[in-house]
Amino acid sequence: MSIVEARLIDRIRQNFDAGVLPRERAKNIWRSYGVGDACSACSDPMLRGQGVFEFDTAAQTYRLHTGCYGLWEGELIRRGLFTPSSIVVTHRALFPVECSSAARCTASHGVCATRKPGGANSRPSHQ
Repeated sequence: MSIVEARLIDRIRQNFDAGVLPRERAKNIWRSYGVGDACSACSDPMLRGQGVFEFDTAAQTYRLHTGCYGLWEGELIRRGLFTPSSIVVTHRALFPVECSSAARCTASHGVCATRKPGGANSRPSHQ
């Protein structure tokens, strides 16, 4: 582990202990891309093209770099606050995509009313 990684883990643990980060995993988690705002875990900017995890709690919305999210979730597991099971992450499209087959859509782009949670591919996959 590099010094940079160790410092990031320490920062996330400090934010966790200070109550800056939630002590439980959200039920719904979305995947999108950075737009320049600060990461809820490390405070560094989330640049365009960087993967971001976003989730809501009763108190606020959290947006974390992909790596920061993994470290935060790892901290939940390490402390016995979360037990991993089958996890489904839904992609949230940054720019709405028109769907011409809404009645049959199984895409995860967030436009269709009949969408189902998708995997790592955010492109429409119509039947």
